[in-house]
Amino acid sequence: MDQPPLFIFVTGTASHAAEGFELDVVDYILKPFDYARFLKGVKKAEGALEKPVPAYGELDFLTIKDGHKHILLKHQDIHYIKANKEYVSIVTQENEYLIQKTMKHMEAILPTNKFFRAQKSYIFNVDHAREVLSNEIVMKGEIKNIPIGQQYKYNLYKRLGIL
Repeated sequence: MDQPPLFIFVTGTASHAAEGFELDVVDYILKPFDYARFLKGVKKAEGALEKPVPAYGELDFLTIKDGHKHILLKHQDIHYIKANKEYVSIVTQENEYLIQKTMKHMEAILPTNKFFRAQKSYIFNVDHAREVLSNEIVMKGEIKNIPIGQQYKYNLYKRLGIL
């Protein structure tokens, strides 16, 4: 399986723990256990969900599932990404795609030399930027301008060579 499901084994015996970890289970919890121990396993699983597939960063496109089809979005075609509650909107010239990912995940899988976090809710493609003002990124053409958040300003300016 390309993306196998995550497993946490909860059992009364330790005899299969070594086998479980050979199969890349997230955790192996022995009974009896308390809530804190169970929560530790859940936190491990949450952490594993946020990790991108290593080879993914080497690609120059994203794959977006839309119904029964998979759309290949070239990085160069992505204007910006906007947070939308537990989803993100990926905006291109032709369309806006809503997918169930986090901004943290998107930052991890997109190339850091092209995509910059300008605000809590925005990641933009520097290839589509025209100029930097004190509080926003002016994008080329008809693309919506991207606001700059105070907490991101210093790192953004540094990465853009402004500081």
